[in-house]
Amino acid sequence: MAAEKWQNVRKQNEVDIDKVIIQYLNMPLNLQDVFSQKKAIECKQLAEKELIELEFLYNISPNIQLHRELLVKMNKLRDEIKAQTQKINKLKRNAMYQSKCRDKKHKTLEEQNEVVRYDQPGRPSLLIQHPDLLYNIHDSVEYEAADIRLL
Repeated sequence: MAAEKWQNVRKQNEVDIDKVIIQYLNMPLNLQDVFSQKKAIECKQLAEKELIELEFLYNISPNIQLHRELLVKMNKLRDEIKAQTQKINKLKRNAMYQSKCRDKKHKTLEEQNEVVRYDQPGRPSLLIQHPDLLYNIHDSVEYEAADIRLL
């Protein structure tokens, strides 16, 4: 699937490829939360299916002992469904909170002019604008004290 997407992107021109790359880089995802949400949803759906089957068996069974066992299992499944629902809601709240905090931090930094974004179209990298920057930094640093200590 990823290979197919790359084949489609690779056929585009450089500007469109840059847009796709920037879009992926700006995508705020916490993968651990995504996988945890997916796993919790799968567990919840599986428990719901099993609960439906147990309720069906409960309704058609005339055996009282079987009714009791099915009720115990159904109650456990209901508790599990409730726990998974709470876990999903908690993960969603955490993801929204992280997103809001990240957006607030970016907004604050940009408003105070502490961050200049170079990943936007028309804004080349600082090293591309000033190719001698690293050499200038290296030349401006005093290495005499370190050289004396080594001798």
